[in-house]
Amino acid sequence: MFGMAERKKKQQSGQKRVRTGTAINVYVDDALGAAMNGYLDGTEPYISKTAYIEALIKADLRSRGLWPPQQSGPK
Repeated sequence: MFGMAERKKKQQSGQKRVRTGTAINVYVDDALGAAMNGYLDGTEPYISKTAYIEALIKADLRSRGLWPPQQSGPK
């Protein structure tokens, strides 16, 4: 992919990131991937693929009344 080298360069900050949570792997068709990369390459400040996908998932769950999750306290 054309934008990959520049994307990695933008992410380098000298700090090691440690991700926590649930890992998911997603494959999309080439046209959708190219459109997403084109959008993300133009964002300022840069938005990572992970942050973009997390925002989309939260927006979808919010529209269905499932986000934020209900706090379950002592009964």
